[in-house]
Amino acid sequence: MTDNSWTRLPGALVAPRKTFGAIAERPTVLVALLLATLLGAAVIFASFERISPQELLRSVEASGRQLPPELDAARLHRFSLWSTVVGVLLASPLVTAVAAALLLAGIRLGGGEIDYRRALSVTVHGLLPFTLAGLLTLPVVLARQSIGIEELQGGTLLLSSLAAFAPEGAGPALVALLASVDLFSVWCLALLVLGFQIVARVSRTTASVAVGVVWALGVAVKVGMAALR
Repeated sequence: MTDNSWTRLPGALVAPRKTFGAIAERPTVLVALLLATLLGAAVIFASFERISPQELLRSVEASGRQLPPELDAARLHRFSLWSTVVGVLLASPLVTAVAAALLLAGIRLGGGEIDYRRALSVTVHGLLPFTLAGLLTLPVVLARQSIGIEELQGGTLLLSSLAAFAPEGAGPALVALLASVDLFSVWCLALLVLGFQIVARVSRTTASVAVGVVWALGVAVKVGMAALR
């Protein structure tokens, strides 16, 4: 099979050693990053379409936030939908780029020889299990007539994390923490460790420490943001 940006998408999942070996020679980024970003936005759009304006309004009011008098439930829903979708389209590439920069710094501190372009390529392909999770989530969302905002915020639409077993009444921070213990997250961690081990030519320990530290930082930020809701 010819090695190109498209064949690397399944390749990173089913033949990661060969794929990361090819990335070491010729890194690619755009296709994997674009697919992950667009699919994430599609899941958010489809999910928001199934959240009623009244439920969204109740959620906002319950958080204690004050809304302008002219912002009724329908307008709030429309504004929230599009602002969230645009936010995903902007934030997803940015977060990936920052994560790659942090991983690059960690790997270089461990003695690895890798440039930013290769670090970014390893990162976007190592995170492809999250894209697969989005692909599996989309039909689940489309099959539902309604979705609760807590389901969307808590990441429990796809039953792949401990968040699905969170106790009733669990706070947003706890749910966010449990959602981080996820089958697809573990898969991503394994791919990132393998990818940096191959491309940067470092030991498994060095790659594991760098990836683990950045992952823990991401979980901390996620839990902190959830606690502020």
